[in-house]
Amino acid sequence: MVTALSASIFLARFGHGALSAHFLILLTLVAYFRLVERPARWWEWALLVALPAASLLVVSYLAVMVAALGVATVLEATRRRLATPLACLGVCLAIPIAAVLTLRLASMIGPDALRAGKAALRSLLDEPARTLLRYRHELYPASLRADHGGRDRRSV
Repeated sequence: MVTALSASIFLARFGHGALSAHFLILLTLVAYFRLVERPARWWEWALLVALPAASLLVVSYLAVMVAALGVATVLEATRRRLATPLACLGVCLAIPIAAVLTLRLASMIGPDALRAGKAALRSLLDEPARTLLRYRHELYPASLRADHGGRDRRSV
């Protein structure tokens, strides 16, 4: 499990990280079936809190699925009296807190993200403009004559 969560080669082995990271959903389902059968240890609840945060580093919709399974796990364990209502509240509050901390530490939110987002948007907008300027003569032959005083540059 530690290898699967720490080795990026498992995420990139098929070229699509979100599809290759569905083991996180399976890991959450394993946690669900273990935690609703018997009283859990503290590290099992910590794993349930950490999984959605780790999933955020892959893709957001995966994190939503894993978080929903985590909340369902703690609610079912509380319903079966395997966890106290206070533990249920703690886990349900810790999941979004861990997610926000992960987003902040990864610079996905906050002032760093705004600067990075502006730079990414600028590069996204600049590259098509540069490409269009590079190939505009092929797309619009009249622009070739307009750039050189009405004479075709190729004829000079």
